[in-house]
Parts: sequence; C-alpha cells; structure tokens
Amino acid sequence: FKVCNNKQKDKKLGVAAISLEKLREKIEEKFKIENFDLYFNGVLINDDNYFESIPNQSVITIVEDGDVLKTGEIEPALLKHSIDVLFF
Repeated sequence: FKVCNNKQKDKKLGVAAISLEKLREKIEEKFKIENFDLYFNGVLINDDNYFESIPNQSVITIVEDGDVLKTGEIEPALLKHSIDVLFF
C-alpha cells in the first residue's frame, strides 16, 4: 500500500501487510504514532474483511486522533460563489 499522513498527503510510504493488524503495527513503527484511524477513499478501514477488499498499491490515509480527514472537497460557500460567477 501507499500510506500517507492526513497532514502531508504528498509524502507516501510503501507498506506491505497481510492483515489490518500488521498494517497498523508497521504504521506505528514507521510513522512513530499510536492513536490513529485508517481510511481508503474516505471510508474508515475498521475490519479485516474490508481491508482484504482494498486493491494492492492503493493509497491509505492515516488520520491521527483529533484530526479530521481532508478530502479535497470544495467548500460549499466557494462552490456557490463560483456558480454565481459562471451564471452572471
């Protein structure tokens, strides 16, 4: 997998793991963090069944406790403003 921290998505680290537990262990070791959630395409990875369905080489995002997942979505206020500009 290509693993990145929610705070620095441009820096990815390759991590191979056969289970969610092993992936979490390797992330704790390599990123020096303990309390975090893992997301794939904005969806929380919380069990091995879902983990096993994720394709190889996928990007997995680490979100440390207290942080909010950054999705790259456009703020609704900005979207409205952009639409107003397009139609006027």
